[in-house]
Amino acid sequence: ERPFKCDAENCGKSFTRNEELTRHKRIHTGQRPHICHVCGKAFGRKDHLKKHTRTHENRSSYLASVIPGVPYSFPTLTLPLHGYSL
Repeated sequence: ERPFKCDAENCGKSFTRNEELTRHKRIHTGQRPHICHVCGKAFGRKDHLKKHTRTHENRSSYLASVIPGVPYSFPTLTLPLHGYSL
């Protein structure tokens, strides 16, 4: 049984848990409460933010391998890169 039904017009989706319905409703409202602390990009789902965050980790390790002086891990990509550009 799926007791939690979306009330958006022409949707008709239903869910077994209220949390799933709440997450689904963000599709209709455009709400994106999960914000990347590195670049500010917003996501409607926490798992999508987590996956996105890995792109910054991969990029920071790449930059560290090709640009001398860039630490292996850094919190933002806005650090001065001393003449290098991304």
